[in-house]
Amino acid sequence: MRRLSFPVVATLAGCLLALLYTVAGVLQWQNDRETLEQTLANESKALRTTFEVALSDLEQQMLTLATMVAADPQVRYFFQRGKEAVEAEGGGPGGARAAHWREALYRHVAPAWSDMQKQYGLRQLHFQLGPGSLSFLRVHTPQKFGDRMDGLRHIIEDVNRDRQPRVGFETGRIYSGVRGVVPVWASADDGTRSYIGALEAGTSFDIPLERLERQVDAGFAVLLDQAHVEGAVWNEFRPLNGTRQPHGCQCYLEAASREEVRAWMAAELLPRMHATQTVSHLLHWAGKDWHLTGFPLRDYLGSVDPAREPVGSVLIWRDKSATLAAWRDRQQTMAVQLVLAFLFSLGLFLGLLHAARRGLQQRIAAATTALRASEERYRIAFAAVEDGLWDWHIPTNAVRWDTRSFQMLGYPEDAFPVTLETWQKLLHPEDLQRFSESLHRQLARGGVFVGEFRYRRTDGGWLWIQSRGKVVDWMGEEPVRMVGTHTDITARKSAEEALLTARARLATVIENFHGGILLEDERRTVQLTNQMFCDLFAPFERPDTLVGKAAEAVLDASADRFQAPMQFRESTRQLVAGRQAKTGEELLLSDGRALERDSLPIFDGSRFLGHLWLYRDITERKTRERELHRLATTDLLTGLPNRRYFLERVEQELARLRRFGTPAALLMMDIDHFKQVNDLYGHPTGDAVLRHFAEVAGGNLRRIDLLGRLGGEEFAALLPGTDADGARLLAERLRLKIASAPCVAGKKRVKVTVSIGITLLHAGDTGSDRPLARADAALYRAKRAGRNRVEAELQLTEAV
Repeated sequence: MRRLSFPVVATLAGCLLALLYTVAGVLQWQNDRETLEQTLANESKALRTTFEVALSDLEQQMLTLATMVAADPQVRYFFQRGKEAVEAEGGGPGGARAAHWREALYRHVAPAWSDMQKQYGLRQLHFQLGPGSLSFLRVHTPQKFGDRMDGLRHIIEDVNRDRQPRVGFETGRIYSGVRGVVPVWASADDGTRSYIGALEAGTSFDIPLERLERQVDAGFAVLLDQAHVEGAVWNEFRPLNGTRQPHGCQCYLEAASREEVRAWMAAELLPRMHATQTVSHLLHWAGKDWHLTGFPLRDYLGSVDPAREPVGSVLIWRDKSATLAAWRDRQQTMAVQLVLAFLFSLGLFLGLLHAARRGLQQRIAAATTALRASEERYRIAFAAVEDGLWDWHIPTNAVRWDTRSFQMLGYPEDAFPVTLETWQKLLHPEDLQRFSESLHRQLARGGVFVGEFRYRRTDGGWLWIQSRGKVVDWMGEEPVRMVGTHTDITARKSAEEALLTARARLATVIENFHGGILLEDERRTVQLTNQMFCDLFAPFERPDTLVGKAAEAVLDASADRFQAPMQFRESTRQLVAGRQAKTGEELLLSDGRALERDSLPIFDGSRFLGHLWLYRDITERKTRERELHRLATTDLLTGLPNRRYFLERVEQELARLRRFGTPAALLMMDIDHFKQVNDLYGHPTGDAVLRHFAEVAGGNLRRIDLLGRLGGEEFAALLPGTDADGARLLAERLRLKIASAPCVAGKKRVKVTVSIGITLLHAGDTGSDRPLARADAALYRAKRAGRNRVEAELQLTEAV
């Protein structure tokens, strides 16, 4: 074989090292790129959530405004008369009588319409008759009426069909907007009600987008599909629906908080929107790097039927020039560092290779000397071994034992002549046949004879000896001479018997252990387990069938029986890799049962011997703990959180406010004249009123809000992420809902009203008592001002 010269080896090593550093650099760049993209994707998800929360608040605001207008008795009167006139005059726009009542209704709501435009950005107020959708009065465009929008205004049709309030985004004949629609009822003198029609309040995205821009420092835009807009809006009103881009995105710009989007539309730079997912996209434009987030916008029908195609999209963008510039600088720095590291490593490697070459002959010489010394040590060590030697001449049946063979059994040297027969007489009767069969079998095959037998000592006891031998001389195919050794293994046999006894005892303990057990050795092979483990994780296996299998495969298969298989596998991997003990780890099975796992690595000094896994069923204990927690944090009458738990949540929201600056509001609510309810109707009815209040109030709060009972007829609501305006709107909506929903207890109908005090949480609040005191002060003012009203205390004071 041709040897490679030193320069060739050095060149090949340098090329290999360069390749390794290149691969490392590419992998690091790819990892950093994926990290950047994941960060941007997470930011996109957070921005989408922010927009959807703002949209939900806007929908509730429109619903509240529509509810307030519909609650006006004069509005219901004029609307009812208009409906009767339209029906009498043949439907559609009606005639003179319908025009008279339409004008009366318009004059009555015009002042409020003007105020709501200025204060809340209201863009549409529309009275419509059913069935279907027949326009009676567009307050925003009073000259347009009498047209039917069946098949276009689905939210109106649904409200007129089942007479339930609804919210959603929808495109009409004039505008697209976020709408709240409520049914309007007329009340007769005898207490009966008759349905009139639907009232719709709608607005655009302009004001909410500007508010979101200030909150998160990002641009927001709403784009509507061109075909969707032109299939619904009258021709003369389409310019009111924003800038139109017939090419590229083929969309209308419904609303935008910044102007960059118009330039991107004109240049056809906007990314293609996905039907369901959030799109994260980088755009280089005008010397800057922009991060674009896009996601679909669904109208009212889309919220009812998720399979329906979106009607547009929401676009959010941020300037990420500084972030991407810093990322590129890091990549350049990393490249320079890799080149320097390669040069240093190459120089070091070549130096070491040269030094290794010079010392190679010295090491060969040293190895030769060491080998000779090792052979000498082996000879001395063999002479020092306390084994007995024997030599059997097979044709004459003569055997020679050395001194050690006699001493093992307590005899002096050459105490008796040894033949195969005298040798066999020293064996235990139970071992004699096995000795003879094994010896002759090995003679016939020419292999090594090995056996463990009991020999009688001079004192009558028995000594365990391992006999080994091999044929060393042959005459043709016949064996002539066999030599071998005797080794005293009594101590080992005693240890084995003790170990078998200990194993039997341990097996009894394991089988009766109240839980699952799995023991693996240092090679991760299952050494033992019990039936409880099989019942939990391997119902088609027995403990003995699992022994010898790979513990990693057994535990990995058991992961599928947990609610979080990936988490279980990762936890197991970390525990095995770290060789650390962990007790009390709680896990949940897919059938709802709870387990507790102990992971116990086994060491003999510093030597690792394996791992012990213990599983215990703690379902009953966890059930008791949950029930105790529920009893400790829940008001038994209403099922709401009690005072202690509610105050803990207020403290948590204060901590969140101090850390992130997220606004939060607090409502204090007191049922008006509740003592009179108890006095007039009795305490059972009073309890029914409390439960009725809790049900109505809870049904009108968001899922993130917390309603609690502080005591008696006093309740409180915590509103995370809510500013003063949002708190006022919610409180007013809640007050109206309570007032319009009397409590029915048996044959009794009890009218219920509530007084509400509002405050905001402040970073300067040192505890929950301060915002509670402010809200309570506002509640007291509401009580003094006549009850059934909302008051606010928004200033941070020193009151306790």
